[in-house]
Amino acid sequence: MAYAKGTTVTVSKTRHEIEAMIAKQGADEITVSTSQTTGLCRIGFCIKGRNVTFEMKIPFKNTKAQTEKEERRMWRALLLCIKAKFECVESGIATFDEEFLAYVVADNGLRFGDAIIHRLPDILSGKLKGLLPAGVSEG
Repeated sequence: MAYAKGTTVTVSKTRHEIEAMIAKQGADEITVSTSQTTGLCRIGFCIKGRNVTFEMKIPFKNTKAQTEKEERRMWRALLLCIKAKFECVESGIATFDEEFLAYVVADNGLRFGDAIIHRLPDILSGKLKGLLPAGVSEG
């Protein structure tokens, strides 16, 4: 079941909600970009000395109205995702780095999640040694 299916909340209103929430958390930079050509949307911010970027690709549907409907839904889902991460941090369930690690941008411009996700099977199977903490089985 798709979250926020059928939402009528505009993309601009949801973007504003996300930006306000991130600013309230202490972000000193917030950038939003969207591409009408590729459907790629990004929201980035700097907080706690970390550059964080969320990306999502809005799929093109059969009609413009269907694409806009999906775009509204996906922005609402992104709001929920980021809000849940901040709630976990505020509640002490996880640290900021634990919640946002996959989205933190390294000096080379890659997000940590993008840099390591393709290597995860090798890490978990023990083929790639030395990346797991001491005491954690490597295969």
